[in-house]
Amino acid sequence: MNFQNPPESEKQTAEQTTRFRPRKKRKRLRRLLLLVTLFVIGLLVYNAIAFVKFLNKANTNQIAAVGNNVQVQTWNGDERVNILIMGVDNRGHDTAPRSDTMLLLSVDPQTKQMNLMSIMRDTYVNVPGHGNNKINAAFAIGGPNLTIKTLQDYLQIPIHYYVLTDFQGFEGIVDSIGGVDIDVEMNMYHPDDGVYDINLKKGMQHLDGKHALQYVRYREPMEADFGRTSRQRKFAKAVFEQLKTPMTFVRFPSMLQQAEPYVQTNMTASDILRMGNNILSANTASIQTVQIPPNNLLTETYDFLGEAILAPDIPGVRKYVQQLLANPSQTAQQPNPETAVQANGSTPGSSSTPGSSSTGGNNGSYGTLPTTPGPSGGSSTPANGSAVSRTGRVTDGVNVRQGAGTNYAIVTSAAPGDIVTILKEENGWYKVRLKDNTEGYIYGQYVQVSS
Repeated sequence: MNFQNPPESEKQTAEQTTRFRPRKKRKRLRRLLLLVTLFVIGLLVYNAIAFVKFLNKANTNQIAAVGNNVQVQTWNGDERVNILIMGVDNRGHDTAPRSDTMLLLSVDPQTKQMNLMSIMRDTYVNVPGHGNNKINAAFAIGGPNLTIKTLQDYLQIPIHYYVLTDFQGFEGIVDSIGGVDIDVEMNMYHPDDGVYDINLKKGMQHLDGKHALQYVRYREPMEADFGRTSRQRKFAKAVFEQLKTPMTFVRFPSMLQQAEPYVQTNMTASDILRMGNNILSANTASIQTVQIPPNNLLTETYDFLGEAILAPDIPGVRKYVQQLLANPSQTAQQPNPETAVQANGSTPGSSSTPGSSSTGGNNGSYGTLPTTPGPSGGSSTPANGSAVSRTGRVTDGVNVRQGAGTNYAIVTSAAPGDIVTILKEENGWYKVRLKDNTEGYIYGQYVQVSS
């Protein structure tokens, strides 16, 4: 047989096959594109349904039984939008929950510029209708509505939306996005009821919800709340970066389902769609993060119970915030911690003796702060100096001092709900032993003695 010259019919068949092959490829490509399009449409619909379901739940959730009715200013979509993010300690203790964390996120839809401001929780301001108090007390008194009113009065800027969660919700939210990579600055350890103990090692690591909560809650004694709020801002930036990854779109429904029971907000679907693109398109590295009030506009002093408070220069803080939002790159330069002063002129974290609690004219329109009790200040408990063998529960976040008075150095701090052993009473203060065997003095008003 002659294999060199194939029959003419075979040549035609080969030519026809060659001619038809591109058509088959085009058909397969069209089918593939159709399948991808249908998949994307299906995913969009699924995400939209999950999104609406999540918001319906979040709009009716009542975390910490504080209600969800708020009065806010309307955002039109073109001007800056300000969102208050709150985390509350809601562990079922007898005391009303306070906002443990307050972050104010401000987004400019025109420039895509984002500002993240930590509101120092011990800032002593006017709580509308309730006199002067720490700013986090507003939540315990009137929930998110009074907190928003207090912040608007303090900063003189509108707050349009709020987002609220608690410890359990925070863990669920972080787990829902797959955790976050964080460089832990130091070894962190603090016992807390055996449930919310803090135990982290220094170094770069991937934090799940449980360990992320430990990171943002930890308060190193020498840093006090200054270091903790700095870590909270650092963590928030890491979360924004995590949300911009492609997998977020695919995992969106499961993320919402996990977070659904733990989030309370007044945002609607249209609100989030309007601002979502601005947030996700922002350059995370360019987000300006600051502390409010900045160190050079606050004075560390004490209230009439002897507890540390931050007295802000109200006019100065308002001017600072206005300048920050108008020109963030020039304004958001945090002063060194050494520029903050205590009532006696010393710096935060020092152990020098406090003087008068008056801040002169530094606290703006709120007048003179209450007088601080000294070692022999007003007592709400017997001052017999006798040894006792009782236990008590700490009712609020307090300083633990070396002696019975605010003129003594701070040893460490105690968290709400901490159980302490009472060693003795002295001039209205309790000498206590903490769970880690640290001993020090807590003002008697903040210890609920077990019967």
